[in-house]
Amino acid sequence: MNAAVASTTESVQVTPLSAFIGAQISGVDLSQPLDAHQVAQIRAALLKWRVIFFREQFLTHAQHVAFSAQFGELTLGHPVFGHVEGHPEIYSISKYRKATRFEGQALLRPWTGWHTDVTAAVNPPFASILRGVTIPPYGGDTQWTSLVAAYEKLSAPLREFVDGLRGVHRFTPPAGASGTSAFQQAVQQRALVTEHPLVRVHPETGERALYVSPSFLKHIVGVSPRESQAILNCYGNT
Repeated sequence: MNAAVASTTESVQVTPLSAFIGAQISGVDLSQPLDAHQVAQIRAALLKWRVIFFREQFLTHAQHVAFSAQFGELTLGHPVFGHVEGHPEIYSISKYRKATRFEGQALLRPWTGWHTDVTAAVNPPFASILRGVTIPPYGGDTQWTSLVAAYEKLSAPLREFVDGLRGVHRFTPPAGASGTSAFQQAVQQRALVTEHPLVRVHPETGERALYVSPSFLKHIVGVSPRESQAILNCYGNT
């Protein structure tokens, strides 16, 4: 079957949206428990297409959590900024939002740029599940990119070079965030600093992907600051 044509097995339909990344899933109601076959189909689609979209799904916080839990153990909404009251697994994102854990202490401005969620964690999450509640009629489009494709498009010498590198990831408040000294101190006390390889091997697919994130990847281990910055620039960590 042509990759551009939707594939169907029972109730779940998977329609690719591009050559490398993104597919739309239909024929399933996320507000209801899924059977094991549906979970397996959705997981397979995510592994293949990296990002999957479900249209016209209207979930409560509790239903969002229940759907997510069918794919594995859930993490806290945000390791530093907190979570939605009553739902520790959910972190709310909005224009001019306040950090839940630091109510009245910090204002998080909208930020544009590439990032991978929580790469500074010791054991980063398998996936993030976003739910749009209030969507603007235009602008503010979220974009995704495939770091598997980015790695595979590198020349063989550059792949061999980056395979042996490790980087230090550190969580810091996003650009434009403002807060009290108490907020800054609290963030420092909850500092997330970890070391990861610049290329990670997916445990299920065996694919190799760049593990870079301009928000969190700060420097390359074992090289000078100047060399580190040159390497980061080369591999898109800007």
